[in-house]
Amino acid sequence: MVQWRRRLHQIPETGLDLPQTAAFVREKLDSFQIPYDTLVNGNCIVAHLGKGEGCLLLRADMDALPMKEETGLPFASQNDNMHACGHGNSCGFDQGDRKHCLWYPV
Repeated sequence: MVQWRRRLHQIPETGLDLPQTAAFVREKLDSFQIPYDTLVNGNCIVAHLGKGEGCLLLRADMDALPMKEETGLPFASQNDNMHACGHGNSCGFDQGDRKHCLWYPV
């Protein structure tokens, strides 16, 4: 999950224009064989886990802020945006949560 979070941290996108971020999430869901739907021009992804009437919602914001990162970290943002509010963490961990749910169904 640390690698996922760091990769997302490098490609922050703002607003509802999230092509790289959405592609990253879709790639992970495909690799876990989790079905999903996309909404809002592909910028909103709804994954489907489990069967039956029960429901568990995992939500992760994926957008960033238009701020230049000046940390100097090896996984720093590669553009003039930044996940300064933790959305990179949220989105990265959410993928891990989904994978975990495959091992331990609700």
